Amino acid sequence: MDTRAWLAAVVRDLGLDRAPEPYADAAFIALAAAGLAGCVALWTVLRVDPRGSVLTGTMAWFGALALQPFVEETLFRGLLQGALGRTAAGRRRIAGVSVANAITSAAFVGVHLVHHTLGWALATGPASLALGWVRERRGGTWSAILLHGVFNAEFFATAAIFAR
Repeated sequence: MDTRAWLAAVVRDLGLDRAPEPYADAAFIALAAAGLAGCVALWTVLRVDPRGSVLTGTMAWFGALALQPFVEETLFRGLLQGALGRTAAGRRRIAGVSVANAITSAAFVGVHLVHHTLGWALATGPASLALGWVRERRGGTWSAILLHGVFNAEFFATAAIFAR
């Protein structure tokens, strides 16, 4: 296999070969709205202190809105969930969630334990399941990358607002 064919196969396997079309997808928009509502509830109802979640500087925002979603979604939804989803066991569903999505989300939560408390890491679980669902629904990873960026934008923007 030549380099071009190999690269095309990798891009396809990672789910990066399909352009996102989330704006016409009511479920995508509903998840984005739910993410915003969750962020507001985090700061107002649960009374979590937002001051430790305020970003400063262009590079911090670039990392949170573009780099981090691209890297995490390519690894988790593209590589791990994609590989698991190609197996019969990974396609099985339990309570409407694919085994591939459940395993990927558990790994996502586990990785967040490295830099976050148990509570914060567990809080990434519902968002991870939503990102995995979007990956499966759209058949590619770009929509999950975009939604992850939206979730991060909502989280850090509301933190900045409520930290005042």
